[in-house]
Amino acid sequence: MRAISDIAWNQETRERFESNKKDGLEFHDLNNLLGEPLKTLEPVISEDFADDERVGGLPNGHPSIYRYCGIPIISAEKVIGIIGLANRQQGYSEGFVNTISSFTLTVAMLIQRDKVFKERALYNQRLFEAAHLDEITQLPNRRSLGAYVDKLIENDEHTNTFALCFL
Repeated sequence: MRAISDIAWNQETRERFESNKKDGLEFHDLNNLLGEPLKTLEPVISEDFADDERVGGLPNGHPSIYRYCGIPIISAEKVIGIIGLANRQQGYSEGFVNTISSFTLTVAMLIQRDKVFKERALYNQRLFEAAHLDEITQLPNRRSLGAYVDKLIENDEHTNTFALCFL
C-alpha cells in the first residue's frame, strides 16, 4: 500500500515523504489496523486505539491516536485506497462511516482517472521514443535528425549558409 497524501508529523518524516513523493510511501506490513480494510474490504472502527489488539504499534515520534476509522476505497472489487481518519472528538459510528463511504465512489473514480492519465503519459513517452530514437542506442534517429536539421535551416535567416557533415 502507498501513501499519496502528506502524512508527515515532523521534519524527518516530511523529508522522507518528499523524497518518495513521486511514487508514494510504501507500507508492507498490513497485519494491523491500517491493513484491516485492505484484507476485509470493510470499514474498520477503533474507539480505543491503545487497547485494540489489531494495532501494530506506531513509529517513533508519531502523534498519539485515540480513535481510528479506516474506510476502504474500492474499484472493481479491489481496494485501491483507504480513507484513514483519527481522533475525531465525537468518535466514529456506523452512521458516520456510511456518510463518508458515500464519497468513496467519487474518490475511486479520481484515483482511477489519475492512474489512466499517468499510464497515458507513459504510453505517449514510449510512442515518442519509438518514433524519434534509435531502438538500440537511444540516440536520435533519421527522422529526428531530419526534423532538427530542417529547424536549423529554417532558423538560419541571417547567413543563409548551412553545412552538415555525416560520418
